[in-house]
Amino acid sequence: PAPVAEADEAEYFASLYSHRDLLRGIMEDRAGWRFVDLTPAFERAAAEGILLYYPYDTHWTQAGHDLAAKVIAEAIAEGC
Repeated sequence: PAPVAEADEAEYFASLYSHRDLLRGIMEDRAGWRFVDLTPAFERAAAEGILLYYPYDTHWTQAGHDLAAKVIAEAIAEGC
């Protein structure tokens, strides 16, 4: 069985965005700190069927690590 009951999925996913938004707010309060949001890139890749996380686990696959590195490298190149 999936680790989250189907009836609880919407609340679970909303909580994931809440964590991201909380961290973004903390970073914005710090002078000189920049928040690099991986969410849009991860959502696009997931929509294409790319497996970014191991099933029933919170760890990234190699594809997840590669995508995160790419997004972070692009942010640095843009003057992060």
